[in-house]
Amino acid sequence: MTTLKVQHLTGGYRDVTVLRDIDLTVSAGELCVVLGRNGAGKTSLMAGIAGLLPTVRSGCVLIDDRDVTTMPAHRRAAAGIALVQEGKRVFRGRTVEENLLLGTYSAKGWSLRSRDRKEALATAYQRFPILHDKRSDKAGGLSGGQQQMLAIAQALAARPQILLLDEPSAGLAPAIQAEVFATATTLRDDGLAVIVVEQLVDSALEVADSVVVLDSGRVVSSGPPDKYRNSTLLQEVYLGRSREE
Repeated sequence: MTTLKVQHLTGGYRDVTVLRDIDLTVSAGELCVVLGRNGAGKTSLMAGIAGLLPTVRSGCVLIDDRDVTTMPAHRRAAAGIALVQEGKRVFRGRTVEENLLLGTYSAKGWSLRSRDRKEALATAYQRFPILHDKRSDKAGGLSGGQQQMLAIAQALAARPQILLLDEPSAGLAPAIQAEVFATATTLRDDGLAVIVVEQLVDSALEVADSVVVLDSGRVVSSGPPDKYRNSTLLQEVYLGRSREE
């Protein structure tokens, strides 16, 4: 069973420290939600896990006790980590199918016409039927919700064990937001370790197995979702009056 561990991670951007002594553990079949106001360090945490944070001063990132802290992003992707960044980042000038094929390139040992790639495409189309219908269309012509589904499908194409979703509902209509959260829970149920950064607190708590709350680059609280329903802690964090628990 794949387990991601972040231990005492401290780092940031050159001389600016944005993460301070972060601890987080997520196992296969678990969905962890990371909450916090803007600037709390949520996106930087995702970057630190994926290998995109420029400076790591201390701490480590482990996959099943394998230390990947010094690995660049492409090697972490090959090791099983996939990141869907905020903003529906797809190759807008490429077709849907080309985007999906590009997502398979981090997989080890897959030739361009391998059976694995064909199966990856088939899985993506089964999970997101609209992408099959649009497979020859340019990604830039898709709706916002369709682009987000494509971004998730592209991240899944190489069959990762750990999926990072950075504000996947941002800018989407409520019905599409619900579909994104349903997709995240399905992937959790399929055995992935899933981390979701999200601003829609109530929706996030509905799908979470565990919650981590960040403020000023630190974990100020963590626990099961029930701990945060009808709690004043999140109000204090989002209003800038957090206290450590």
